Amino acid sequence: FAGIGISGRVGFHMKRRILCFILAFVLAGYYFYNLFRTKARIEQQLKQILDEIDTRPKVVRDALKSVEDEFLNSDFYLSIRKRISSGEHLDKTDWDEIEQHVNSTYSGFTGRLFNLFPMSQIELQTCLLIKLRVPASEIAVALSKSASAISSIRSRLYGKAFKDKGGAKEWDEFILSL
Repeated sequence: FAGIGISGRVGFHMKRRILCFILAFVLAGYYFYNLFRTKARIEQQLKQILDEIDTRPKVVRDALKSVEDEFLNSDFYLSIRKRISSGEHLDKTDWDEIEQHVNSTYSGFTGRLFNLFPMSQIELQTCLLIKLRVPASEIAVALSKSASAISSIRSRLYGKAFKDKGGAKEWDEFILSL
């Protein structure tokens, strides 16, 4: 830098700025590289899940439908739906039971969700209630959130999973297909 007429002090500050710029550029590159790798991993897992769903033989689809119908008519399901519809608060034991029943009915449902990406408790509870076919307005009441907050959670989950803009309805369809 001295060769272009910049004094030693100014040259030092210029070199520092250039070094900071290069460092910021390298860090940004590293961040985007990791983001790309994470996106590719999630897309691969999503593709495997969707392929598994699409390639199920009819006899398996029919058996799963039968298990689901049995669950949706069970005393547990009807009791939970009634409690949610009436605005009753669910405690940790209730959530544990819901998760257990959903996982046994839908073959490791929560494990498949967590393989896509980590979820907060409220996101998991939202997904569980979607799987139980609870309307969004009742999900909001059950989770003590506004209807718009629940809609936002569902849209955000779609974006996390598919790396694309999507609505709450698309997320619900995905959850119901798992």
